[in-house]
Amino acid sequence: MGQHLISLKRLESIDLSYNNLGILYTKLFEIEKLKALILNHNSIKNLPRQIGKLINLKKLCISNNYLKNLPVEIGNLDSLKSLNISKNQMREFPLKILSLENLEILWIDNNSFETFPTEDILNKLTKLRSIYCYSTLKSTMNNLNRDYFNLTMIRGNSIQALKYIKQKNLKKSDDKKIKTPIKKRKIFICYSHNDNKIRERVEIFLQSMQYEGLKFDFWSDQRIKPGTSWKQEIRNALNESSVAILIISSDFLASDFIRSDELPNILKKAENEGIKIISIIAAHCRFKKLTTLSKFQAVNDPSQPLNSMKRHEQDNVYLNMTYVIDDLLKN
Repeated sequence: MGQHLISLKRLESIDLSYNNLGILYTKLFEIEKLKALILNHNSIKNLPRQIGKLINLKKLCISNNYLKNLPVEIGNLDSLKSLNISKNQMREFPLKILSLENLEILWIDNNSFETFPTEDILNKLTKLRSIYCYSTLKSTMNNLNRDYFNLTMIRGNSIQALKYIKQKNLKKSDDKKIKTPIKKRKIFICYSHNDNKIRERVEIFLQSMQYEGLKFDFWSDQRIKPGTSWKQEIRNALNESSVAILIISSDFLASDFIRSDELPNILKKAENEGIKIISIIAAHCRFKKLTTLSKFQAVNDPSQPLNSMKRHEQDNVYLNMTYVIDDLLKN
């Protein structure tokens, strides 16, 4: 296969995906005009160091293989603009990628990175405009780097989330000497059952914070056990909470129980005991008209509710929510 290809001196693109390749013919990397090399869905365990000879290569795709690292020569690909190393077996982020100054698009999802140079990625890959990290390998995430783990929750392009994480890390570093350890606290989630799917996503992102070792608990009425006094359980949970998340929609505002019981108790606790309230706007509603609610912080603009967003945009809202909560729990 490789012997026939190298005779094609003007060849610019090769796609050898789905060929069960385990070893690559090194002469393949002597096709000087090659601009795109696609090797997805094979059985490749090692990428030959001769890859560094492809100085005109602009696109390299090696996803769905068995790579544990990349050769140092990968850093010689000065023309490379697009790199896909997703769905491999990498535990350490390949630092030679940081030498690819013209890199614009990077796929790194579904790896198991225990190291992840957040700041260096943004500082050294100055032309990077897209990075894709969303992962489905939830059962193997126990040792993931915290920043990478947070990015695996985001569908689509994560570049803005990566920049936000960098800023938060720098702030944490600056404040480290004066901040006290986080005490274990409880977060109360108030929502309409018609917005249950949003409640589920909120809880998933809160769980990602707990993965980092942050000591807090969260509560929604999904924890109420059959046969118990559900109103009393709700009041007990609220009394133990220092933060309340309100998932606001017209269904929320129209709920008799929320209007007459749950919300008044939350607002009273905010006034008398200082419970922190943040709102997530789930759907277009009259949130701005309700001064008792709109005076509290909303994670997303009421004119841009979750149900008007694409999935990756929603995930960015949930991620921003975690940063707001992080600050509230520390104050």
